[in-house]
Amino acid sequence: MITVKEIYAECIVLHKDNALGTFVLLVKSPGEKWFFPRDKLLAGETVEDCALRALREKTGINAVLKKKVEDRIYWYSNKTKTGKPVRILKKIYFFLFEFVPSQAGSNLNIANAEWVAAPEALFILSNEGEKNTLKKCLA
Repeated sequence: MITVKEIYAECIVLHKDNALGTFVLLVKSPGEKWFFPRDKLLAGETVEDCALRALREKTGINAVLKKKVEDRIYWYSNKTKTGKPVRILKKIYFFLFEFVPSQAGSNLNIANAEWVAAPEALFILSNEGEKNTLKKCLA
């Protein structure tokens, strides 16, 4: 069986407003699932650069990278285009970002990206692992 390694960076972007509370930037998939902006690592790219690129490409905003929160490894099986079984090692790096509204280029311009109040984000995120990671970032 073939083994393939996939590496992703996910961006947890917080916007803290003294009057309104904390908001989280989420992206909605065509299947109506909510998740953090993310993308697959490109050849020659660091995971930090991947996170910055994913945030820019998936949401249109710029934010300040604060820290790596954690990483997670998943194994799953799939099939190649020719129907052969393949085992996939998926490693995801989670990064915490702080949104800076005055920063140039910080315009939310992707239709499926939205700022969601933190309590609501904990409710609508599709993945329990992502919910737990967000709780760490909010603590």
